[in-house]
Amino acid sequence: MKRSTGVLLVLILIVTLQQVTVFAEGLSAGELANYGVLEEEYLIGKTNDSTVTRAEMTKILVLMLGLDANGESTNFTDVDGHWAEGYISQAKNADVIDGMGDGIFAPDEPVTYQQAIKMTVCALGYRPMAEKRGGYPTGYGITATNLGIASREAVMEHTARLGDIITLLTQALDVPMMFEDTSGEETVYQILNGKNGTKLFTLRMKLEQ
Repeated sequence: MKRSTGVLLVLILIVTLQQVTVFAEGLSAGELANYGVLEEEYLIGKTNDSTVTRAEMTKILVLMLGLDANGESTNFTDVDGHWAEGYISQAKNADVIDGMGDGIFAPDEPVTYQQAIKMTVCALGYRPMAEKRGGYPTGYGITATNLGIASREAVMEHTARLGDIITLLTQALDVPMMFEDTSGEETVYQILNGKNGTKLFTLRMKLEQ
């Protein structure tokens, strides 16, 4: 009887620990889901190791920017009629994405970590800074590291996992955004961090507008 009770207690402990682990891993996803960025239907059946397509990553960033799927057509030859065509168009117009060359976007290809970092850095408005630091991929990796949204291993190429994307985007929520100011004779880029006369503005604040 004692042996059976001991086994039962061990099983209960294992199940409890597994539930805590799953809940802890879902905390960041839950936060993004609360903003409607990660839809519950999309997360069904997904794990931290699931891959994310370039189209899916694009849609997530478009939603984070408060945009919709009603973009105009693009010059990409492989997105016509694709379910994410409108999101891809919006992202292109917002200077968040680039193609793969030869006029294609490859929407159904798995997004790499480097590509995800570049898209996120561009969504935050830091493309000019990243380009000055060497462009893709190194300049974007350095910029992402300095912004605190990625580790120094960001310059290493590998297929991004959903867990990587959730961490990356959650950390990006509170990064001050950079905007282009063309009101003067010269283009000026301002980081809206609440300093030097600027107001603080982040993706989180954008989502809560």
